[in-house]
Amino acid sequence: MNRDNKAFTLVEILIVLTLFGLIFGLIAFSFHNMVKNSINLVDLGEDIKSKARLFWDIQRAILSAKDMYIEEDGENSRLYLVTAGGLFEEGVVKAVFFVEEGFLKYEEFPYYYGDIRYTGEGKIYNLARVKEFRVEAYNGRRRLTNFKGIPEFVLIRINGQEFTVIPIK
Repeated sequence: MNRDNKAFTLVEILIVLTLFGLIFGLIAFSFHNMVKNSINLVDLGEDIKSKARLFWDIQRAILSAKDMYIEEDGENSRLYLVTAGGLFEEGVVKAVFFVEEGFLKYEEFPYYYGDIRYTGEGKIYNLARVKEFRVEAYNGRRRLTNFKGIPEFVLIRINGQEFTVIPIK
């Protein structure tokens, strides 16, 4: 046997290939987790963005409300508004936020006159899937039920998250 031939044995080649496989496996696993976390972060960002937009739309409608009626509707509330802060129509509109079939829905149509609770003339939009939509009116620390008018502040709870709006009088 000639000792000048230098070659790798089958065992050495298998050990090197196993090490390469482990290294590339760790790299692939890390890359997969990084992509998965990025997708989760994008989904979380979209969820926060949609909640912020929903809260902003409700706040805008309340801030520019000329009249408001909050009605208890079982586990949820109905919020009727005459507002200049409509989501889709121009000018002063009659609007209502309500829950139906697991969605927070919104209806608006141009306001001419009539009872604030009269609806059925506008297009209904699905704003978000919700389990809870509560609207409470307060004057001082006193909670007002089935309230009509413009209160000192309004507490809104959507799926356990709360925010307060102080209407402009």
